[in-house]
Amino acid sequence: VNYTDVQTGNFTAASDTAINITIDANTTSLEAGLYDYSVTVVSDVGTTVYEKQLNIQTAVGPYLVTSITTYDSDVTQGDSGGSYVATVTNLGTSDATGVYLNWTLPSGFTLASGSLARNLDALGVSVSGTNTITIDVDSDATAADVIILANASSTNADAASDTKTI
Repeated sequence: VNYTDVQTGNFTAASDTAINITIDANTTSLEAGLYDYSVTVVSDVGTTVYEKQLNIQTAVGPYLVTSITTYDSDVTQGDSGGSYVATVTNLGTSDATGVYLNWTLPSGFTLASGSLARNLDALGVSVSGTNTITIDVDSDATAADVIILANASSTNADAASDTKTI
């Protein structure tokens, strides 16, 4: 599969027949990280798109990936009760230890509930942890786009973060 190009293959199957599809990818020139890809299946009953990620690792050990999965992208001064969820997943080959998942909020945002720093302790391979907070926006907060940050740190893995502009 050429990562930078769309590859198409057509397969035909009789009703009630399964087709197994194997995707071989040459990852030689890819750096460590997550790479998005999708598989689209078109059938008589409709179209289904499977959004997936390919995890490329160049070293043995824990590998943390952080994402802000729930957030309100349209906040205004005086808003209250906004829910924000960050997730960290260990996609590595061994446990991540001493894992913290921390939030950094912009000026004018205050924590209403939850914790800006959550100790997740250890994350096994393919295990995730979350940090859910509720925030309020001050009525006199600057009316401009701001950035929220979720950062995961560990005693034995590189830090990983995600940001969202709201």
